[in-house]
Amino acid sequence: MQHHFSQSILFEQDKILTYMKADSSSEKKIRLSIYRNNVFSSLIEALGEVFPVCKMLVGSQCFDALAYQYIQHTPPSSPVLSEYGGEFANFVTQFPELAGIPYLNELARLEYQLLQLTHAAEDKTLSPGEIQQKIMGFDDPTLTQWQLTKNILLWKTTYAVGSIYLAHQAGSQKNLENIDWQKPEFLLLTKKNLYGHFYLISSEEWHMLSQFLLGHSFAQACAHLDEEGLSDMFANIVQKPVIKEIHKVQGDKSC
Repeated sequence: MQHHFSQSILFEQDKILTYMKADSSSEKKIRLSIYRNNVFSSLIEALGEVFPVCKMLVGSQCFDALAYQYIQHTPPSSPVLSEYGGEFANFVTQFPELAGIPYLNELARLEYQLLQLTHAAEDKTLSPGEIQQKIMGFDDPTLTQWQLTKNILLWKTTYAVGSIYLAHQAGSQKNLENIDWQKPEFLLLTKKNLYGHFYLISSEEWHMLSQFLLGHSFAQACAHLDEEGLSDMFANIVQKPVIKEIHKVQGDKSC
């Protein structure tokens, strides 16, 4: 019966009418229609909260129509609405009408990932002061391995979706008209002050963090940098809440 009910609501089937109590079939249909509208309205609103910038870009009317079709195509599989919308980014690529916004797919991915990070379990990271203190305990800080938080995603985008996202935030200093949306960007997504957050980073910083994720030493990760570049990179990385621990390279006897 529960299956029939969900099918009736999400796919506009009427098999559940057999189980409903009412004075007439028309009354049953009216009751079911009211419930169906309430369910769809709630899910459309939920998707609008997950993808607010996408909604601003395409307009409320267009977004609600997309959300309605998405709900029919991919109904929720979990009562946890914060997990809903994982396929929305791919879904929007099916519409030729949206071809003029080729970055919509990546923007939707960004918004969804930020929400997932917001709801991810906390993972304690080192403060800048704690990192400095750790580094001072090693004879050669380059012979260390830097463990990153599990709440991290490094992403080289196809379009400038980080800048586009920021341009739509209240009080933003970025002007959408000045953004070269065809320019790829390097993003660092993580959790900051309880919320999903991302940083626009340089290709060098993206490379270094990628090396850390692979378990490479600090020396290996920064081999492509000169002394000035290394100093700047170190200053940038320690300010971000992504370093979980710093260890001496296994097998090294220099400390």
